[in-house]
Amino acid sequence: MRNAGQPLSFKAFVVSDRTFCEKCGKYPVTQAQWEVVAALPQINRELDPNPSYFKGSKRPVERITWLEAVEFCDRLSKHTSKPYRLPSEAEWEYACRAGTTTPFHFGDTITTDLAKFSA
Repeated sequence: MRNAGQPLSFKAFVVSDRTFCEKCGKYPVTQAQWEVVAALPQINRELDPNPSYFKGSKRPVERITWLEAVEFCDRLSKHTSKPYRLPSEAEWEYACRAGTTTPFHFGDTITTDLAKFSA
């Protein structure tokens, strides 16, 4: 735990196998896709076929838990006989950073011009 006034420290994740980016979905899972997979046989938990607040078959599915997303991947994997999974924390961090190596995507330091915080 840090004391007030101490600088925040950040760790950069190193991902040795970057081929996962080629396997990540390019687009969010739509509500129509979710509904089809939710109708497949249950593996570990039930899935609400229409969990989203903002309705629309082409809209991304939202209001789901991490465990529901894992169930979605498990069902899709079993149905297609291809492996599907959520990215690890390191993979997600790497994908979000788009190849940057600095502590922040915009550079080495953060100032009150870039974020609202007490220095």
